[in-house]
Amino acid sequence: MKKILLPTDFSPNAWNATKYAISLYKHEECEFYILNTYTPTIAHSRFMATGAVAKLVRMW
Repeated sequence: MKKILLPTDFSPNAWNATKYAISLYKHEECEFYILNTYTPTIAHSRFMATGAVAKLVRMW
């Protein structure tokens, strides 16, 4: 059995891609997994590289 990961942002284009994937695998036994992720729009976040870390990243 195939396991298919469908990343989505729930936009119309993503919905079209989901429908396409379902039709593409309609004759095969598989499980579909929907994945939605997002990046919060926060100016300052503890997940952002700051200070010395940012300086090291720029050096690379």
